[in-house]
Amino acid sequence: MRRVVLALVGLGSSVAAAERPAPVAMTGPYLTLAKACDAATVRLANVDVRCRLLDTQGTGAVLIVDYVGSGMRERDYVVVLRHDGAWWGSPSMSLDLSGNAWGGGNCCNGAASSPRYELWTPTGTGFAIALHTELHVWRVFRRNWGTGTGTDAGAHKLVGDFVFCGERAGDTPACIAVEAPHCAPAEQARIALTATNAETSCVARP
Repeated sequence: MRRVVLALVGLGSSVAAAERPAPVAMTGPYLTLAKACDAATVRLANVDVRCRLLDTQGTGAVLIVDYVGSGMRERDYVVVLRHDGAWWGSPSMSLDLSGNAWGGGNCCNGAASSPRYELWTPTGTGFAIALHTELHVWRVFRRNWGTGTGTDAGAHKLVGDFVFCGERAGDTPACIAVEAPHCAPAEQARIALTATNAETSCVARP
């Protein structure tokens, strides 16, 4: 995929214009949210897992699935949408709540704050619901690593995804997912969809 970065001089932000991903059909139908949770956790049959409703927006909602995988606390987000009298689910979007997926290394362990999210109705896009997940991650020096043991090793950034659901793929609702830019903690990630592109940016928090 070709990726073009456009710098906006003087605005303190940049815009990344990437080709808009093809929509992926949602799975279903599920008669209840409990059945949608069952489908979201089926691949995690051998671990301690909890699925619950996070929030609702219009005809849609978000489920979160918390579990421990490979020794790390992880969370899956699943957007669900009401369509033709049943629920349909998006592909899972995962966050490593330990921060190790982004901050772990020879010198350091990953660290993370509490995850945040935005949920809204993206008018004018052809989608019914949109979700932005966000996690502030950084690095901490490992024990006995020089004089920096247990202290902040830097690399602070935000990680997460944008998910838009509800566009039709034939008779089935579909979703697209775009990785959010790795903004600084004082910034927030934004996205604008066009007919062909998904443009992401980092802007100062209000």
